[in-house]
Amino acid sequence: MFALDCVVGVGGGPPPHRHLSEDELFTITDGTIKFTAEGVTRSLSAGESIFVPRGTAHAYTNDGAVAARMIAVYTPAGMEGWFREVYPQVNDPSEPPPPVTQELLDRMREAGPRFNVEWLD
Repeated sequence: MFALDCVVGVGGGPPPHRHLSEDELFTITDGTIKFTAEGVTRSLSAGESIFVPRGTAHAYTNDGAVAARMIAVYTPAGMEGWFREVYPQVNDPSEPPPPVTQELLDRMREAGPRFNVEWLD
């Protein structure tokens, strides 16, 4: 497994996609994140979780006014390589997450197939 303490900035989150190799479990620890899985949308707040089985179409976004945090668990491991490839290294965890830019989205989409991620939009 691979577990990640994830800060999701305002407007942050991946486009619709599915993981072909991993199940995912997300637990919100701060703020609110809107999840859509298989066409059903719901907002999750601190203390709530959602399980997304491999192959399930999903996306999420922080549509709030402040950064949110969640623990993301991938089973089996492997997605850590995608995060290392796509996101810049964090030197100061108190800094806000990087903004969602077209360049970031392009890196996400380009790296996805190498890590069994199928983009749906």
